Amino acid sequence: MLLALAALAVAPAATSRTPDRCAPVDSSLHWEAVFGNVTSLSQAMVVKQQATKAGFQGITFEYDSCDDVEVTIVGLDTATMRRDFAKEAAAFPVTFEPPDILIGHHPGFVKAVFGVDTTLRRADTLRARLARSGFHEGVDIERLSAHSWRVVLYNIPQKVTASFAAEAKKAGFGRISFLPM
Repeated sequence: MLLALAALAVAPAATSRTPDRCAPVDSSLHWEAVFGNVTSLSQAMVVKQQATKAGFQGITFEYDSCDDVEVTIVGLDTATMRRDFAKEAAAFPVTFEPPDILIGHHPGFVKAVFGVDTTLRRADTLRARLARSGFHEGVDIERLSAHSWRVVLYNIPQKVTASFAAEAKKAGFGRISFLPM
């Protein structure tokens, strides 16, 4: 009898994955420092522990989708704050994700696509490589499907795409493409 009650108590939690939890509902108006994107809460805890050991506080988890847990610090809203934080976090491949309000359609701006990978781990490795190469601001991983993850950098003025592509190539990122915002 107790086993049956225990099973009933656990069952709703195990099956209560609602679309609300899985959908990217990021209504924050703040920039986020991203320490990594991982596929589970247990992996996110490992990243958080590493960052906490290095002295970082205020680390949160954000579900970008059911299989994408982002390890972040929210509220780095000025360019000076982000630049200083990037210096402080030099041992970590930190990138900065803009608030959703800055990601939507903006005439005259595009997003640079650095690659599309079949796993979140590979996409996060590319995100980290961007950070180590000095591309910090405006970086994000977009989930296209269950096995397709796109690594982008938002808000590139359309008129500088050629020079941006040359800079990316010089940093070791071969072909990049551009998509409308």
